[in-house]
Amino acid sequence: VMFWLIKKEFLYNFRYKMRSLNLIFNPFFMIAPYVLLAENYQAGSRILGSMILWSWLVQLIYGISYGIESLKIEGVLGIILMSPIHFIGYQFAYYIYLIFHQLLVTGITLILTYIFLGVTVDNTLMFFGTLIISSVGLFCFTVGYSSFVLKYKKMQGINTTLQNVFGFLSGYTIPVKKFPVVLRFASYLIPLTYAIYAMDIEYAVSPIYICMFALISLVWLVVGVIFVNKNLNSMKKRGDFEQW
Repeated sequence: VMFWLIKKEFLYNFRYKMRSLNLIFNPFFMIAPYVLLAENYQAGSRILGSMILWSWLVQLIYGISYGIESLKIEGVLGIILMSPIHFIGYQFAYYIYLIFHQLLVTGITLILTYIFLGVTVDNTLMFFGTLIISSVGLFCFTVGYSSFVLKYKKMQGINTTLQNVFGFLSGYTIPVKKFPVVLRFASYLIPLTYAIYAMDIEYAVSPIYICMFALISLVWLVVGVIFVNKNLNSMKKRGDFEQW
């Protein structure tokens, strides 16, 4: 079942080629102005890396969390809930697909920024490793977040604002260590913070730091599993999983 769900996503993108091209090339044009500005302060490489990490979270939020709205509007959420795979398994299949998709997008973005801006990330191999490892935590965070999307069905209206809040708190423009204590506490509740910080210290992370990342990710996953199940059961009882 998992294989066919992943295959479905690839076939969908092959079918709608213009949509795929938009998703592939849009990150470069979104990130480039920030990188150019940061280059004036010798921080172009840092901003490039942190914003690419943030873009992975954005894509997970769109696909796994706010994708729920599309599933309801299209009338397929009920069919998914009756399938032999759990809804979180469906989300995990999308996450696996997204890893391959985002690796392609990231590679193209880095090539374009190097050609047109003369900027790239430091230690490319470690950067890609950080992307893949941190994506596990980002998936857990997104599952937890999707439980709120299931309960509060109009969260799409503040989607862009929340994405920027998550990015800001994670330090995608300003390092978290420069935040006030209260903001710093909120930052460490977001797995993306740990990925950006690892990049900032040139990937010389301590075991304690890795354990903190794993613990926060696990907490978000547990919260997500509990409340996704609870909210889905409530939706089934009300019979409104194909309404909006």
